[in-house]
Amino acid sequence: MDKKTKKQRFYSFMIVPHDARGRPVSFKISAGWVYAAVSLALFAFLLVGSSVLYSTIVSRKLINYADTLLKNKEQQKEISSFSIKASEVSRAIDELVKKDNELRGLLGLKGWRSKLKLSSDPPAPKESRSPFGTGRAGKVSPEVKSNDALHEFSLADVRIAERKKSLAELKEWVGVVRSRFVSTPSTWPIYGRIVSFFGYRSYPWRGMHTGVDIQAYRGAPVRATAAGVVT
Repeated sequence: MDKKTKKQRFYSFMIVPHDARGRPVSFKISAGWVYAAVSLALFAFLLVGSSVLYSTIVSRKLINYADTLLKNKEQQKEISSFSIKASEVSRAIDELVKKDNELRGLLGLKGWRSKLKLSSDPPAPKESRSPFGTGRAGKVSPEVKSNDALHEFSLADVRIAERKKSLAELKEWVGVVRSRFVSTPSTWPIYGRIVSFFGYRSYPWRGMHTGVDIQAYRGAPVRATAAGVVT
């Protein structure tokens, strides 16, 4: 059987000048080349579009990553400031404990530290960190720093509660001491400056003085612990 040869198709492109004196130019191009050019243009368009889309996605991810790094840095600064404040609070509480014990010593009470073993004692050494709690190059992760700061603040709350209890006890004891002091008789019938003692004197009158002169304001109450004469 005779095979009929397939007739090749062509496309003609004509360029017509606007000048009437110019001759039109025509191009005869095979259909295969036209299809190839169209396919190549479509492929280039898809390649450029996908590249633009990919670059846009990558740019957004980079922007989000930069924002995350900035927020992480700010968070680390806040956690560091919290840790510093927690240390300052701990030192202030230690100073309060010292003053508390000094005041208790003056009042004849036992020291709060020796009376009760509370968190005012130095904290026990911390356990070794898990390798999952540290970042690169042995740096402590923000989560660990945050947990440490929260732990310090919780200890501070406990120690502040202890200080409140201790101050309440001191206030009660000071009230007892004050009531005892008020109830204790004084050696003098009135508070004031002694201007003349018992014995011989030359002013304001020369001779033997059989009493004690105490200077006080008019109307001041006079209390005598024993029988005597107040003039």
